Amino acid sequence: TGLVFVYLLMKDGRVFWENYRVKKGIRRGFFLVFLGYALKINLFGLMFGWFFESYLVVDVLHCIGLALVALILLYGLHQLSRLPFWLLLLASGLLLFLINPSVKAHDWSDWPVWAANYFTNTHGSVFTLIPWVGYTFIGGALGQLMHLRPQWAFSHWFPAAMLALGLLISAKTYEILMLGYQLTGWDNFEKVAYANGVFWRLGHVLVTVAIFIWGIGRLRRVPPLITKVGSETLTIYAAHYVLLFGTWFGIGINTFFTRNLGPWSSALGALLFVSSFVLLIFFIDDIRGWLYPRIDRLLDELLAPLRRMGRRLKRRG
Repeated sequence: TGLVFVYLLMKDGRVFWENYRVKKGIRRGFFLVFLGYALKINLFGLMFGWFFESYLVVDVLHCIGLALVALILLYGLHQLSRLPFWLLLLASGLLLFLINPSVKAHDWSDWPVWAANYFTNTHGSVFTLIPWVGYTFIGGALGQLMHLRPQWAFSHWFPAAMLALGLLISAKTYEILMLGYQLTGWDNFEKVAYANGVFWRLGHVLVTVAIFIWGIGRLRRVPPLITKVGSETLTIYAAHYVLLFGTWFGIGINTFFTRNLGPWSSALGALLFVSSFVLLIFFIDDIRGWLYPRIDRLLDELLAPLRRMGRRLKRRG
């Protein structure tokens, strides 16, 4: 998210409020937060007036949405201060990783549950703002680098260097963090070193991005279906969430297959699941052409009584 958004943000090149990506990013960010909450809702529960605390749990969409807004705020700070944007992003990302133990140890019980869910896993949140927004910031630093030096993405040495850096971060950050603790005495260095999931994952992310950059750079032409799938990731996420977890209707794939799948059946299920969404995106325009007019007609029928009531009230007035 950070890599792609910052690359496009810098490519626009205009100042803050004139930059198209600023306005679009703010709209997109808050829409993702709204969608994150909407995907948690159980429609049958709402019909009976039931409200579950799980509706307020923060997940990946909330995190990505607010990460986009945070990227824009840092971009504004960069334009005001003239500090290098990549430096602001990298420093902010690393800081979020390092303060993670303090945030997790803090007592959030005095906060409203909906707000505390953005910082603590106590109530069931999976992705909290800290440390996960840190990955978006570091991806943003990489996005600006891709903007400044786009030719590097098509070289052999840059993906190789990123691959090596990812492996180094995964393997050696314990020693680096312990050195930071010895030099500064800040306990968080030691705490992160002993529970080093954030940097370990960062290394894996860099390895994965390096493989993708190298692979795409070797293709003469990216197949249109791959580009189409890449442009419909939000559609895929929303559909998979409802189908897998059954949030809207209370019945999903995990209702029937919970923890009893072995490795081969899990691999086959994953392959079928992913293939079904590739097939969905292949026909997505036809599906929308058939579905959207019917949704419009259904909404017209549902809203017709309200419109008639409004007209009667207007005549009486």
